[in-house]
Amino acid sequence: MWRLRSLRNRFEVALVTLAWALVAAAATGPATAQQPLQLDVTGATRVEFNDSVGVWELYGNPVTVRRGLVVLKAPAVRYNAKDQIVIASSGVSYGDQMLIASAGTVTVWLREGRAVAENDVQVAYRGVDPVDLRAARVELLQEQRSLIASGAARLARGSSAITADQIEYDHAARRAVAAGAVQARTPDGRLGADRVEARLATEEFIADGHVVVTRDTVEGHAAHAVFRQQAGQVELSGDALVHLGRNMVQAQVITIDLRARRVTATGRPHLVGYPAAP
Repeated sequence: MWRLRSLRNRFEVALVTLAWALVAAAATGPATAQQPLQLDVTGATRVEFNDSVGVWELYGNPVTVRRGLVVLKAPAVRYNAKDQIVIASSGVSYGDQMLIASAGTVTVWLREGRAVAENDVQVAYRGVDPVDLRAARVELLQEQRSLIASGAARLARGSSAITADQIEYDHAARRAVAAGAVQARTPDGRLGADRVEARLATEEFIADGHVVVTRDTVEGHAAHAVFRQQAGQVELSGDALVHLGRNMVQAQVITIDLRARRVTATGRPHLVGYPAAP
């Protein structure tokens, strides 16, 4: 009887620890001083416990962990009490008041305050101005409150989207930093660069390294660019070069009005033009 009661108590403690671990690792908002909400764990059809290594394994269709507005679901959940590692697998979904997310596998390192989602990761932030993030792998850094997406990463907002090898996104600051083969697509044109900082609140893209801007017959090249999406304008600097059809202009700074197809060059501009055909 004592053995059964001890195992039952340890099972309850494990579930509470597990649920709190997953919620803490996935949450992106600040902690509050409110009273703890009731924890509800359902859906487990089989539970296995290895007492020698302190590993709990829960299986269900799926195992569901609820706490207030937070809901985590996974067909398989493994909790290593010794190493403080939680692994939810076989198709994981998570939702709270701020975002919804899905992935093939989610691993949480409790001591490090870090979580990694892998295999077709999708994250959608709720709200009047939603942001969608997709990647092969997403790492959550709890202390920094930021996400790092890698592997064909894509961040979409409205009619604009950024793809890159890696995208770091801070939702509180409304800021994304993309690196590696970056491509930004907007209704006014495309922007390619080695690195792009997207300031979502002001709808600005700050690009560096092998910058290429294109729209229709307009193509601009530079080392640095500031793309102001609200105005439909981009300012190129650092060996700036713009092709407008067959015509070409070089200058220290070139501003392109992508909607009007108008170019303004300052700083020793050099123009090569061709007369219009009669």
